[in-house]
Order: sequence, then structure tokens, then C-alpha cells
Amino acid sequence: MKLIKYVNLLRAVRKLSGSDSHLGGLGDHLRSDSAYNRVLKTIRSTPNTKFRSSLNKLVFDRSELTSGSSLILHSLKSNGIVIIENFLGEQELQNLDVAINEIHTITSEVTAGTAEVLLGESVVALQTTKHKRFSGYNEMARLGEPVITLRGGRDKGMLDLFNVNLLPISNRDAFVSLLSMLTSEELLKLIEQYNPALTAVNLNLYLNNGITETRGPHFDDLNATIKGFVYLRDVENLESGPFCYAPGSNNISYLHAGSMALNPAFASLATDCNTIAPEALLPCFGKKGTLILSDQTGIHFGFPQSLTGSRVAAVMRYALK
Repeated sequence: MKLIKYVNLLRAVRKLSGSDSHLGGLGDHLRSDSAYNRVLKTIRSTPNTKFRSSLNKLVFDRSELTSGSSLILHSLKSNGIVIIENFLGEQELQNLDVAINEIHTITSEVTAGTAEVLLGESVVALQTTKHKRFSGYNEMARLGEPVITLRGGRDKGMLDLFNVNLLPISNRDAFVSLLSMLTSEELLKLIEQYNPALTAVNLNLYLNNGITETRGPHFDDLNATIKGFVYLRDVENLESGPFCYAPGSNNISYLHAGSMALNPAFASLATDCNTIAPEALLPCFGKKGTLILSDQTGIHFGFPQSLTGSRVAAVMRYALK
């Protein structure tokens, strides 16, 4: 009876809203895995040219951060996402390549049973399914030291390096410089105009190689937290595992309320969104050096890679102070 009540409630809200472009057929979503597979099937069957056409309205050049920041702010508020091309120059990318290669060497032997990594005289803690030292994301983000996490669950195998700018490697300066760029006056002004309650918190590094299953569409929180994803390798096809986002979903509160009400019936996580219309999700392709600013209240997910797919991205999180 509760499920019927929630379904009828969500349908009523959708009808009253006058817009259902972000909602999928609820009858098809009695299981979260079927909703996830429907999203993947829809995206895979859509021509890349259609996606790229939709992306154009979200794309800006780095030079517009200063000269056209009001346009970027308007797009961010309306769509929940903007894409800044050429955010990093060739020299910054070369320096980061050297640092990433060093990190790849360090993390190549990390498994779920690894407890810590020794870098010279420094010990870096690991958070894995077998070694859970920290209570959760926020503790690691605000720890003030690096943590290497090996994810389990649907993102099994993905490496997420917290506070990568503090990792004791010989080429750390490349990430220190990147942190400086992501906390520049122009960017922080844009973030403040979007949500004055946000501040720069942590810089992470995502290493995805052959991650063929990922968490489905979801939202992070209801605080308008922003993440800045910087592609450090070209992500120009689905095989690479692009970040996917439903433009405008940051402003549709019934998506979140309906999802949280229905999720217990799906045996889903509280912030999963099984009712999103698959066609609303847009893969964000981009060359290395591209910055994607995303309001994480909007519905998003990482597309699963092919077995040979690879994605490297730095992720800056702007969260509540």
C-alpha cells in the first residue's frame, strides 16, 4: 500500500508540475538495476552527434571565466552544469602527466587487502572494504592528509585519492598548482555567487581503468554542493566512462523527494534516483584539460567503461563551510 501511495503521489506531483521530461515510466522502475540498465541502453543507442549538439549550450572557454562570468553563472543556475574548455594549458597538463605516472606506479599493487602505502618515510593510509579506518567521505575530505581509497560495490576497483595535493610524491607541485587554479579568485567568486555557503574543501584524483559497473543515477546531497571535474585524459567516447548529468535536474525538487520516498521499495541508497528519464542524462565528453562544474544536487553518474577504457580526473569539491 505504501508503494502505491508513493507512486500516486509522484504522478500527481509530475502532473501538477507541468513538466515530466526528467521522469521515466514508473512501471519500468520496480527494480533499481532495471532502471540502471534502461539508462545505459538509452545512452548507448543515442548517436554521439546528438549528445555533442546538446553539450554546445553548456560549453564556455576559459577566457570567459573573467569576461563572461555572468553568462556562466546563469547557465550554471539554469542547468546545474557548465563545461569550461581549455581550463588547463599544455604545460600544466605535461606536469600533471608526470605526477600521474608516478601515482600509477605507486597504486598499481593496491588491493582490497592493502592496509597502507609507504612512500619514502611517509605512510599513506588506505580505505578499502577490508580496512575501514574512517567513518566516511567528510572525515577523509577534511582530514588534512592524503588517503587512498579503493572503492567496492558498483564502483569496485575505482581508486579515489583524497587530498592528492598532499600526497608525498616527487611531482606533488603539479597538483598544488592545480589546486591554486581551482581556488583562483575568479572561480571562487563564481562559486560564491552561485551559493555563498560553499567553500573549497578537498582536491581528489579519480583513477578509473576498466570499471565496467558503476553506481546508477543519483544526487550527492541537497546542499547545492559543487564539484569541479578536470579531465586529465581525453574523454571523447562512452568507452572512457564520461561523467553524465541531467541538465536542469538541480532545480527539480520533486525528483529528489520522490526518489527518497520510493527508494526503500527499490532497496536503493537514499540518494539514488531510479525515476529519472534516461533521455534526460547527457554524457559530458571533453578533451584533457576540460573543467566541468557540476551542482551535485542534480542527477548524475559515471558511465561504465569498456574493459580497456581509462579515465583520469581531478575533482575539486566546494561544500558547506
